[in-house]
Amino acid sequence: MLTLKIWIAILLSSSMPFLAVLWLWKRREESRLDWLLALSVAGALVLACFIATPWAMTSDYLRFLLPVFFLLAIYFSFRKLKAASSSEFSNRRLRTVLKLAMLLLLLPLDVVAISSYFYGVAPVELRFPLQRGVYYVIQGGNSRLTSPFHKGGSDIREAYALDIVKLNWSGNRATGVYPGSLNSYAIYNEMVYSPCDGEVIEMVDWILDNAIGDEGHMPSNRIVIRCKGVRITLAHMERGSFLVQTGQMVREGQPLARVGNAGHTSEPHLHIDVVRDIVNTLEPVPVSFDGRILSLNSIVWK
Repeated sequence: MLTLKIWIAILLSSSMPFLAVLWLWKRREESRLDWLLALSVAGALVLACFIATPWAMTSDYLRFLLPVFFLLAIYFSFRKLKAASSSEFSNRRLRTVLKLAMLLLLLPLDVVAISSYFYGVAPVELRFPLQRGVYYVIQGGNSRLTSPFHKGGSDIREAYALDIVKLNWSGNRATGVYPGSLNSYAIYNEMVYSPCDGEVIEMVDWILDNAIGDEGHMPSNRIVIRCKGVRITLAHMERGSFLVQTGQMVREGQPLARVGNAGHTSEPHLHIDVVRDIVNTLEPVPVSFDGRILSLNSIVWK
């Protein structure tokens, strides 16, 4: 369930970079050094939030407006540079120290956010399991900033997991910020297709969909496919929508089941995690789709 704390964090992380851009735009710096420091602070915050904020909770279009406003702020703030007088020096020095401190706090966040696209092991190449739409990674990547519930959870097999939703015309994953109807979520009832040629080795198809916000704790409706030396779990399926059976061989692109909201989930999405196909191991494996490594805010057009 998205608690009040999580919503506050999402709203802050999406509003803070715009406030930083406004701060840069409106300031009148006394020297080029002060301007460069202000630019660096605002840029570091913009970069971290651009990568690590789940923009589709409101609209992913806001994310692409952010760099436009940032470039405008750079231009107009540079035009307002002025020469500093000697009486302003002591105050300017304090502001410089504060900006340096803020920059040192923000730069590690940028490094962590960028690291979400890099793994220490080779990914397995799969076919993207959804068709006909604009799909968005709402949680994923090799970073606790971009995948807090997977990287911070107790289930090691989900360390590289992806949660995928579908975007509607407004760049949101639903009609509204947090609607109460399952049908309001663009990905609900979408068909899921096999990401590879393989064998269905496990299937769960008895759990009812959760109501929105009512995060379940039961096992999820899921399909596990063995292929390419890994086991792929596709989870949160809708009960009764399965088109395959355990033990069946499936072909890449074959319809499997529809996305629901069953299991440990508060709203409809497709969960994907991959582990090595070795007995008694839960070693996670990253995935790539059409040669792309996906992380939070990655968009796939189909």
